[in-house]
Amino acid sequence: MHTHKLFVYTKRIVFVLAAIFALAFLLSSCVKEEPIAPEEKIGIVKTFRNFYEEEMDAFLSSSNTNCSPEIMDRIPDWENAQVHSFSLGTGVTVPLDYKESCFIRTDQSQYDIPIEDASFLMMYTSCPGNH
Repeated sequence: MHTHKLFVYTKRIVFVLAAIFALAFLLSSCVKEEPIAPEEKIGIVKTFRNFYEEEMDAFLSSSNTNCSPEIMDRIPDWENAQVHSFSLGTGVTVPLDYKESCFIRTDQSQYDIPIEDASFLMMYTSCPGNH
C-alpha cells in the first residue's frame, strides 16, 4: 500500500515538474537574457530567498500544515541559484536538495533518475516587490 502511494505521488511530481520545465523553457526562449552583475545577482537572490522564507514560515505556522503530509522535505540550495530575465520579469531557479533519497522515472526513459536532477524551485517577479 505504501509503495502504491509513493508511485502515485511520484507520478504527480513528474507531471508537475514536466509542466514547470515546459513553462520555464517557453518563458526563457522568448527573452534574450542580458548579463547581470554578480553584486546585483546576490541582491536579487537574497530578495527572493527572504520572500520564500517568509512565505514558508507563514505557511508552516498556519493551520494548513496538515494538508500535504506526502510532500517530501526539501531545501532550496540558494548558493547555486540562477537569475534569469523572463518575459514576465526577473526570476530565479533554485536547485532543491531532498532529505530522503528518491528516484523517478519518466515515460521517455527506462532509467531512474534522482529527484534532485529533475526538480527546482522557480520564482519570478513581474513588478518590483510582486513575487
